[in-house]
Amino acid sequence: MPSLQRSASTSTVPTQPGRIAIDKLVASALAMLFAVPSGVSTSMSLGGAIALLLAPVTFPPLWRNTRGRWLIVALVALVPSGWLVAQGSLLQDQGRTFSAKFFLFEAALPVGLTASVIGAYWCITKLGLQRSLVLFFAGLLIAAPVFYERLQDNAWKYGLALPVSMLVILFLARSRPLLVLVITPLLAAVSIASDFRAWIAFLAIAAMLAVLAGSQRKRPSASRIASFGLITVFASTIVAWLITQAATAGMLGAYLEQRTREQLEGSGGNLILGGRPEWGAAIALWRQNPLGMGIGVTPSSDDYWLAVRSMPFSTRAQQDISTVAASFQQGLINFHSTFWTFWGVYGAAGVLFAVLTLAYTSHAAMVASATLKSVGLRAAVILLMLSTIWDVLFSPMVVPHLAIAIAAALHILQELKRPAEIRTKDPVDENTSPH
Repeated sequence: MPSLQRSASTSTVPTQPGRIAIDKLVASALAMLFAVPSGVSTSMSLGGAIALLLAPVTFPPLWRNTRGRWLIVALVALVPSGWLVAQGSLLQDQGRTFSAKFFLFEAALPVGLTASVIGAYWCITKLGLQRSLVLFFAGLLIAAPVFYERLQDNAWKYGLALPVSMLVILFLARSRPLLVLVITPLLAAVSIASDFRAWIAFLAIAAMLAVLAGSQRKRPSASRIASFGLITVFASTIVAWLITQAATAGMLGAYLEQRTREQLEGSGGNLILGGRPEWGAAIALWRQNPLGMGIGVTPSSDDYWLAVRSMPFSTRAQQDISTVAASFQQGLINFHSTFWTFWGVYGAAGVLFAVLTLAYTSHAAMVASATLKSVGLRAAVILLMLSTIWDVLFSPMVVPHLAIAIAAALHILQELKRPAEIRTKDPVDENTSPH
């Protein structure tokens, strides 16, 4: 009997390293599949579908994260909230109709996003932050020809800027001089040549914060994190002003000069409303429908004309060919802004989800500035969080981008509870703390 007990106990020892190796292998493969279409839905990637099938394994780590639980609650509430809003919205305006086709499309989006966040967070817990980001964006780059619909229009602006910038910074930014003097100017030059004004700003702000910040080996104080928040706001304001001045002076090319001047003139000097006139449409509809319009609801003709004529374009012809006009003509509620689109479709739960995302990513950017030891990882995380904040406010949602950013933010904020600095797996240096 003693020999049997010894053999039973020793037989379990080798399985632990084997389990860890299998987990890492699965996580590595999964991380590269979040941009590969599943064929089930446009919002459900192959990686998300696999994560959903493996939910008994992939879900618990996210649920143990307090912020992750709040996020899951908001995501689960999207469809019921949108359904309740739709009932009142259809009664309020008889010109609106309910479309089962659009309902299924809009109901599938939270499912795909939830699955991707669950899977991405699980991958980070198994691989560490840096290795996970490398695999995420390597997969995104490989899948770019299939994933990005407008890649032929402007490959850098409509697809390659994020994955290429993240990979270049993660692999090559080993020192502050290299980041500031070589990598950032090179990526900014490509952005100027591709007429991608916003990305120039993101690169400049991320480089500034990564260079000015200094990681510390103890948990940063609230005042230190807040100071980095103020520095971020100040740096963003200065960079935005400088880029606007450079664009209007023609220093960034003729196209950006003309576009910037048109946006300033059409919006009375407000570049945000000029650059995103869809906000004018959303605000006009919000004033009449503060609760939103609802899931599956197609806009009425009154909604169409109110939204289109409220956009600060200089001519009506520009209003008529806008993205809002095209979306409303198809029966879809889309304001070229994740925040406003989620408000319109999902109501209060949509606003809650957007606010949580903005809060988590903003906080994570500040914490990353104060705690991450690697200059390259620090710059990459700040760049990812800045681009996500921009996308939530001013761009349509791209599920893999948003899921990866949310998962990274949740991981960084969870690690803040530890007494030591956030330690992450590096493709070269495998020193890391267990999650």
